[in-house]
Amino acid sequence: MCIIIATLGAGAPSRSVLRRACAANPDGFGWAVLVDDPTAQLGARVVADRSMRSSDAIAGYKRAIARHGAAVRASLFHARIATHGHVDLGNVHPFEIGDGSGAVLAHNGILPIKDSTGVRSDSRVFAEDWLPALGGARALVGPWSEVLDAWVSDYGSKIAVLDPADSVGLVILGERLGEWRGASWYSNSSADSFRASGYGSGMGSLGSVRRYGSGVGDSLGLFDSYDEELDERSAFGRRAWICPECSAVVDGVDALGSECPFCSSCFHCGQTVDKFGQCGCPPVELSRSSLLGGAS
Repeated sequence: MCIIIATLGAGAPSRSVLRRACAANPDGFGWAVLVDDPTAQLGARVVADRSMRSSDAIAGYKRAIARHGAAVRASLFHARIATHGHVDLGNVHPFEIGDGSGAVLAHNGILPIKDSTGVRSDSRVFAEDWLPALGGARALVGPWSEVLDAWVSDYGSKIAVLDPADSVGLVILGERLGEWRGASWYSNSSADSFRASGYGSGMGSLGSVRRYGSGVGDSLGLFDSYDEELDERSAFGRRAWICPECSAVVDGVDALGSECPFCSSCFHCGQTVDKFGQCGCPPVELSRSSLLGGAS
């Protein structure tokens, strides 16, 4: 399903929020920042980047916001869960709209669009082919705007666009399906903190990062707005854990170790575990039964 976090002005979500968003949506990460620039043709330009590594994307986004400061008109961060198209950098959001406007978009949801080759995602096809055929970024604020908003919303989707030609800079389709929190709009609640708990059969899980999917090897966890869907798809019960240092979501099986697989902080003392396995406390053995709710 993915998540979009779009922000007006030079603010940005905290690193812990971005880490949680990436842990819950692990198939690619990208960001874009719309910067006022008097030398640009439209008086503004988009700076953007994409990565398959969440740490690189988060660091790059934060650097861009800090570098441009008060010149930032709006920005967005996107973390992907693949539903269509290959899991590769080419399908990571945001996508440049194929109309030469310099605008970019990010999408959360599923659109009834398919690439005949199966390579491109529905979001990418919409940005590169469909929207340009309707007039490109300008269609989002012209006669097509209400039609597009209704069409996107009817499919439960949300689309955020950074457009240098727009006075605000940020246009959101399906806006009512998300939530504004201060200056930031969240397309869903997958970046939220939650109390880790288990459900299902009480058996252990397979895999490490919670995500959507159809195979029994997929790691599925507790996802605030999607509990019902996850419960229906889950083949195994599990217990998810939140790292107190980096806020990453860690599956029960990975939590059998003594350190976070994402930031290498010790689950007990919070200090970083070095290459020799040393931290600020003696080694502690965690029992499988205690972590997985009594399962053995």
